[in-house]
Amino acid sequence: MKMISWYLWKPKDKSFARKFVFSPYLSPRSLRYHPKPKGDLLIRLLTFGFLPIFSVLLARHFMNPLNHFEIMLFSPAIYFLIETLGAIGQLIFYKTPTFSIHRSPLFATSLSYFWGRDWNLWVQDWLRDITQSIGRGKHSRRIIVVFFISGVFHEVMCNLPYWIFYDESYFGTMMAYFFIQAVALWIDKKIVHHWPILWRRLYLWLVVIVPSPLFINVPLLTFLGLTHD
Repeated sequence: MKMISWYLWKPKDKSFARKFVFSPYLSPRSLRYHPKPKGDLLIRLLTFGFLPIFSVLLARHFMNPLNHFEIMLFSPAIYFLIETLGAIGQLIFYKTPTFSIHRSPLFATSLSYFWGRDWNLWVQDWLRDITQSIGRGKHSRRIIVVFFISGVFHEVMCNLPYWIFYDESYFGTMMAYFFIQAVALWIDKKIVHHWPILWRRLYLWLVVIVPSPLFINVPLLTFLGLTHD
């Protein structure tokens, strides 16, 4: 993924090639952000590291197996988990300037801000490199490409290993989730962005959380030590 991004982005400054190779980033453009001090990373790790563990233990003892509604309640744990893994990655690469994997998705004011500005900045830059050949005015095509790649990536990362080890197929669930996000994002850009901020935020969380059982499926729950009802 790094090689693809480097080739597509074609940075003029070759001096930071080594810095990019030994960083956790997928795109050279990610090196433009200002890093967090190491002390902040430790605080972030201690803060967010507790929350996914607590969420899994709570779900295991009081909601296991999880039904559709309980998975929706459990869905914020995914954010805490990714924040924790991102902080661990930053500490591992602390000699290389790094920045937080997310910006502030919990305070996003719209679905467009959530996916386009606040969620998983490390992957966002790589996806921008992939779609940079698509014209700026072709928003619909860019949305389709970005969420298609995201769906395939998660299918390979989660559903494929589960199928290999358990011989049970859940292929298509991750793709379905990201297809919903793509359609909802198109609606957000065409219609919802005119709404008052309260309604934009309500739309954002309904779109992200209600279909979350498609994403937090049996393979992912198994990885977390949980089961689906």
